[in-house]
Amino acid sequence: MNGTFETEEVELIKKSLLNSDVFIDVGANIGLYTCIASSLGKYVVAIEPQPQNLYCLYANLNNNNWQNTEVFPLGLSDSPGILTLYGASGPSASLVKGWAGYSERFKTVIPVNTMDNILSSRFEGKKLFIKIDVEGAEYGVLKGATKILAMSPRPTWFIEVCLSEFHP
Repeated sequence: MNGTFETEEVELIKKSLLNSDVFIDVGANIGLYTCIASSLGKYVVAIEPQPQNLYCLYANLNNNNWQNTEVFPLGLSDSPGILTLYGASGPSASLVKGWAGYSERFKTVIPVNTMDNILSSRFEGKKLFIKIDVEGAEYGVLKGATKILAMSPRPTWFIEVCLSEFHP
């Protein structure tokens, strides 16, 4: 609220959104970047599997009466199915077992799908800006996005990558 969270990232994303038609927020969390994009009038696809985060994301969208957003309550991977989400009791979670010390005690099974399946070809010809923040599961997301990677015009990607022993 006071503008001190991820200040550099927020400014970079705001600038990138100016040249974009659609914002894809993979790992939307409680919706900071979804809300920024919505407030700028962009069409948004928010993807978030963590139930507590979804509760806040829905409230943020509802309280601001933003109707230009789709929410997919699932994770992204290289193929459809179900996977375990570790650290599912807090604000951050990962599909990677042991990521950042996330406890195996706090886990839940979630549905996953691919970015290609979720987005399909419905944004062909649009300028996509895709933010990915998935706590170590970036490679799986990208493996499930081969059609999106080949789109024209090429999407702009903003991917958080944490270097650690867990990153492939």
